Parts: sequence; structure tokens; C-alpha cells
Amino acid sequence: MELNGITSEPAHIYHPGRGALKGWRDLLAHWNLVFKIGALNRATGLKPPGLFYVLRQMQVPRDEFKV
Repeated sequence: MELNGITSEPAHIYHPGRGALKGWRDLLAHWNLVFKIGALNRATGLKPPGLFYVLRQMQVPRDEFKV
């Protein structure tokens, strides 16, 4: 399942000819930025959601799967 946002990957890293090392470098840069954003959010007093809140948000109503 793809949630998009910080959990998504920069798609350009899979471009043929790009190289694995460049891909890893870009992923590390991506996650470095994500952690910086998280640190800034916490510094301003924002509290991250708890695990159970996240799991509830991921639930899909069963009615959507009826055939």
C-alpha cells in the first residue's frame, strides 16, 4: 500500500542508467530532509499521532469491497 507523502520514494532513482549509488544518495538525502522536518515540527510543539490513530486512519470501510 502506498500512502504517499514522506513514505513515498523519489521515482527518479529507478531511472535506467542512474546507478545504485546515486539512488542510495538521493534516498538518504530524502530521509535526512524528512527527519529535519520532523524535528522542526516537534520543536514547535506538534505532537506526532499515536500508533492507534494511524491504524484507524488506514482502515477502509468494508462496504467498498462488496461485489
